[in-house]
Amino acid sequence: MLTRIKATPPALLLTMLLVMAALPGMARAGAWPQPEGGGQVVLNALPFQTRLQGYNRAGQPSGTGTDQRLETSIYWEHGLTDRFTVGMQPRLQAIWMHDQSGSSRNLGMAEEKAFARYTLWRGDWNVVSVQGQVGIPGLAQNRLPRLAEPNASYEIRAMYGHAFELPAGLSGFFDLQAAFNYRAGSPADEMTYKVTGGIRVAPGWLVMGQTVSTIGLRNARGTGPDYSIHRALLSLVVDLAPQWQIEVGYLRELGGRRAALGQGVLGALWYRY
Repeated sequence: MLTRIKATPPALLLTMLLVMAALPGMARAGAWPQPEGGGQVVLNALPFQTRLQGYNRAGQPSGTGTDQRLETSIYWEHGLTDRFTVGMQPRLQAIWMHDQSGSSRNLGMAEEKAFARYTLWRGDWNVVSVQGQVGIPGLAQNRLPRLAEPNASYEIRAMYGHAFELPAGLSGFFDLQAAFNYRAGSPADEMTYKVTGGIRVAPGWLVMGQTVSTIGLRNARGTGPDYSIHRALLSLVVDLAPQWQIEVGYLRELGGRRAALGQGVLGALWYRY
């Protein structure tokens, strides 16, 4: 049972629910529910840079230009019952773009996410959940560079989590998720696949890794966005106090279709109640 992992369950379960990274497609929620009446708040900041790929008159890649972003967000979720968890994540984003045509910038609220997660089944070491999510358009979608699409999105997600013990008093977990995201308006709909794993290497120290693939379904309307991208994340979580944790991590985009690749560093402060 999870309760057999001495001094581990609070931070372990918190981690399962807090897969970091605020970029689209790197959702925090895991399969485990929050306890009834309990919850958590996460404050994070993510500086991120992308190298824009330009082309010269001969059609050769010029490699000129950068897209720099600073995103801050508040992630909150709360257990209404032992099976039903709700939450939201508003995001504030600043962006600076530099390319051959000059420089531009934007600041505003990006897409906000509101979700509800329901636990279908929970055993001693395993949990199966489903989650519905609504993406609410941001407030700065009409300026360039664009921070948010002007239309809502609707997602359904299947989630499976498993916790385990290791030799020498160590413990760990993995979390598997698959989601379909319907995007209103012109953007293509998306499938998202996420794999997360973590190992508690010492009391108060947890190492996590994650891969996320967002696959555009090539059904964009008109000239709407249609892309695919694959991201990897490595992070370290340190317990500061029974209710407080701090996290630092490195995010890198590994490949994709019709998408510039970038990298960033994330810092997060977690509080649970």
